[in-house]
Amino acid sequence: MIRRNCWFALYNNFKCFSSYFLHIIGYRFLAKTIWKNLPSKKNILIVLSFIFGFSIFIHTNFYFSQNNHNVDVQSDIELTLKSAGFWNVAPFTISGNSGWATFNSTYEWVNGNGTWDEPYVIENITVDAGWLGSGIEIVGSNVYFIIRNCSVYYSGISYSGISLELVNNGQIINNTLLYNSRGIQIRGNYNNVSNNIVKYSTQEGFDINGGNNNVSLNTAYSNGNAGFIIHGGSNNLISRNTASYNWNGIGVEFNNTDVINNIANNNDMIGIYLSQNHDSNNISGNIASSNAVYGIRIFRSNDNFV
Repeated sequence: MIRRNCWFALYNNFKCFSSYFLHIIGYRFLAKTIWKNLPSKKNILIVLSFIFGFSIFIHTNFYFSQNNHNVDVQSDIELTLKSAGFWNVAPFTISGNSGWATFNSTYEWVNGNGTWDEPYVIENITVDAGWLGSGIEIVGSNVYFIIRNCSVYYSGISYSGISLELVNNGQIINNTLLYNSRGIQIRGNYNNVSNNIVKYSTQEGFDINGGNNNVSLNTAYSNGNAGFIIHGGSNNLISRNTASYNWNGIGVEFNNTDVINNIANNNDMIGIYLSQNHDSNNISGNIASSNAVYGIRIFRSNDNFV
């Protein structure tokens, strides 16, 4: 979460200041001792050497403290970009099947024809949403498409890095989502979400509302409300994902969901939870350890397999 990164930066600056203060005391004491016990010319040379070496040490510490966060962010943003090249594009919305056809004929980073064997493909783009809205938004389509190998960051409040609204037959594969309100939001059916990395969202990393969606092999790290949350639709499969250092790891708020072979460790509250009055879910083969409150918790629900 962003607040964690701020505390981390403050901690690093405090550590550098403490180091600086202690070194000042130590070097003054050492210089005073040397000055008393050595001839004057040697005193001068040795003290000057210590001052020169110390100045390099302090400059290096403060430089890395101030720039380490930006370097980490840039490395995350470029994590999945192909060496073949990529496009920096503005946030965009594709509305309906006809919208796909328009984008395909307009932009070189969209290819395909929307069929099962030749889906539309958006890949190798970077989107800075500028804190204003969603980065990539697809609305009201049922053609086949893939969004692959993209990076999206800085979506606005209550918006998402990648948003599918009333959308079927999409594949969201191998993307990196950083510093969004939500990372990936799905409102639709028969979508596949796999091998994505979502970090530092203020709300959910992955927000799923629809049926027959497959969410697998993703990583949710340090997101606000939950790494993964499923709160609508039946027959969703949540498998082989990793949720760490989120508020909650994986939350199930509907019926007939399979949560299988996931890892939910080191979250601030609960590793995996099933909310009240949601039945007939399969929560099996998961690892939930080192979470602050519960590993796995079931709230007053029936006919669930754990």
